[in-house]
Amino acid sequence: MVNCELFKSTEKDLVPEKMNIGFSKDGSIDSIILEWFREIRHFIPNFMTCLDVDSCRRFMTMINSQYTQIGCAYTHQCMINNKKASVLICLYDGGEILIQPNLKRGSPCTKCSDAEGFCDNGLCVPCDTSSELCEPCKNPEQYYDYDICGPVTESECLSDDEEERTLLREFCPEQCTCKKFANATVQGASSSYDVDYLDS
Repeated sequence: MVNCELFKSTEKDLVPEKMNIGFSKDGSIDSIILEWFREIRHFIPNFMTCLDVDSCRRFMTMINSQYTQIGCAYTHQCMINNKKASVLICLYDGGEILIQPNLKRGSPCTKCSDAEGFCDNGLCVPCDTSSELCEPCKNPEQYYDYDICGPVTESECLSDDEEERTLLREFCPEQCTCKKFANATVQGASSSYDVDYLDS
């Protein structure tokens, strides 16, 4: 529950780490979150930081992939500087505070950890073992910026050449070995595959 007594000034006040606070006159949660996201204009991708860290702290908190939990509270009954305002507070937890965000331009889920080796709606998630036993289905990383299996087709996976099939199953499991699992898609896939576990 949001306690309005906590906000006697403006949103420029310092707030605790792992917390975002936003204010809105029109009562829109969307406008508050959009304002946090707009702090990206202060972010310098080449240096992975901001000119002034405080100018995009809320944006950097939002994109921190180390956080695994979020809880938010909202009210439209606060008086801020003698004016009625809506307040949104979000607390983040489950990871380390990053001074510089660990990000790289590219497709979603291409760098998921082994613990969260599956991609669901663009987010890294763990395999749901409640209904199936599974292990991450991902190609061994041969090169930092290039996936040698990207151009591999289904027909190549089914090649008449047994040696070629064996090599492709070993080095390109995403394309040649995986089976369907739930509604998730395999991380790092160059196309839209509904595959998530290895056919053992």
